[in-house]
Amino acid sequence: MHGHNVFSLGLVRSLVTALGLLVAFILKFRDNMFHVLTGARGAVAIFIYNASKPKDLEFSLQQEKLRVINGEVFERSRGDGEELELLAKTNTDSESEEESL
Repeated sequence: MHGHNVFSLGLVRSLVTALGLLVAFILKFRDNMFHVLTGARGAVAIFIYNASKPKDLEFSLQQEKLRVINGEVFERSRGDGEELELLAKTNTDSESEEESL
């Protein structure tokens, strides 16, 4: 033991142990991040695939413009959010029936 005592050897041993643990944690974190990022990449690929499918005309009309709730037709407003507005009735006969009641 040329120039080393028990304390310096203990310091070297603890530093080597700390570096070994640091490398182990880095490799474990990298492995976990690989699986996380692979899953995220797969989810994005599925989302892009589903978004690029051509929509059926009937489905797009239902999705974009009209909704029927309890027999009344509502239209999605172009504002912010999911507000629904009641469409104006074109049939004037139903208004006259309501007035007679």
